[in-house]
Amino acid sequence: MALWTWSELSQLGSVSRTNGPEISGVCIDSRQAQKGDLFIALAGDPGPRFHSSVDNPRDGHEFIPVAIQAGANAVMLSDRTSEGTYPSIQLSDTLHGLWSLGEAAVLRCQAKRIAITGSAGKTTLRSWLMQVLAEQFKLHGSVGSLNNHWGVPLSLSRMPRDSELGIFEIGTNHSGEISPLSCLVRPHISVLLNVLPAHIGNFSSLAALEKEKRSIADGLEAGGCLILPEQLSSCDEREITFGLSATADVHCRYEFHKDGWQVFAQVQGEAVQYLLRLSGEHRVLTSLALLAVAKQLGADLEMVATSLSEISVPKGRGDETLLGGVTIIDDSYNANPISMGYAISALKEKPGRRIAILGEINELGNAALSYHQDIARQFGGLDQVITVGSGFSASPGDIHYESAGEIDLVALAASLKPGDFVLIKGSNTVFWTEDFTKKLCTIIESKKGPD
Repeated sequence: MALWTWSELSQLGSVSRTNGPEISGVCIDSRQAQKGDLFIALAGDPGPRFHSSVDNPRDGHEFIPVAIQAGANAVMLSDRTSEGTYPSIQLSDTLHGLWSLGEAAVLRCQAKRIAITGSAGKTTLRSWLMQVLAEQFKLHGSVGSLNNHWGVPLSLSRMPRDSELGIFEIGTNHSGEISPLSCLVRPHISVLLNVLPAHIGNFSSLAALEKEKRSIADGLEAGGCLILPEQLSSCDEREITFGLSATADVHCRYEFHKDGWQVFAQVQGEAVQYLLRLSGEHRVLTSLALLAVAKQLGADLEMVATSLSEISVPKGRGDETLLGGVTIIDDSYNANPISMGYAISALKEKPGRRIAILGEINELGNAALSYHQDIARQFGGLDQVITVGSGFSASPGDIHYESAGEIDLVALAASLKPGDFVLIKGSNTVFWTEDFTKKLCTIIESKKGPD
């Protein structure tokens, strides 16, 4: 079954030919183009409606030949661009065209749609939902972190017409970005996982950030619901709350065992229990949000509970790798003050020597100094803390570096012993974009051998 027919695409703009190819995929990056794709040539500047986290002056139209050579069947391009010999759809704004394609995907498909936002844990929750619901629904979801003005419509445009469930992340780093994306997805279930001081430097206050996050409900279909932490409830009849208090619609008690957290949950009156093999109370809360979603979908909660004991977290979000007896906890994809506190608390639960390598947190504005000082107050109980970046200059750990590149990874690897637990966490640009964890693991493996 074709993802898109040429007839469907011809509704979006002016086509170069009456009859064109069927499309099996959609891409916006020529390096990822595959045979059968529609390549959408986007300008680097998204315009005044959205802010890009990456300064990208390049224009996708420059890479059309690369996409065609890789096997793309057709191209969506600006009508200010000369057509080539390839099948094409021309329109004035290709970003608008991508959004139109996402909207068309929503209109033609009967899938229930879930929209997830939050300051931390969006990708983890989306990944978990896709893992535990795969046996009960024909589902489609975003991949990686496709949660912005490009990623959300792209994820929608890739949704097969026979999908039963679509799961989409929606992120923000400036005011006014979530609402239009929610209205594009038109979710049946919106999830506000948490409101934490991430990107707080771009907002006037935490209240302003909370208002932005709450706009995940703006696009709700009639009869839809908003799932959110109990402490954020506004007593709207559409809200379903989760939390550790017995007054939340979905709540639990838990016990810590050597194999993980044994959770006893009440899901709107239905009792389920499961073993969560991942550290941290924040993981328990994420699992409660997941159960709330599953309940609204009419999923079999016993199947969900069984699957929860086998779930994993996405790369860079706290996944653990054991090498030579040393456990590396890679939480390097991103950080905010609260999620870093969660990670430190989870590290303290580990039964060995506990080492934290912590990178500075970006986009905290004028509050950056106090937030980093608050984090430093949590260092007690750890065996060693290595801090990286100017944010920690006034509140360094046992060892401090201005950049991750200053760390002698060979010496660091040599200092680690079997039984050690090493947490790596910081803002995206500190460790993740530098492949810091991968480089450290490679050195450990070469010196101590794989397990």
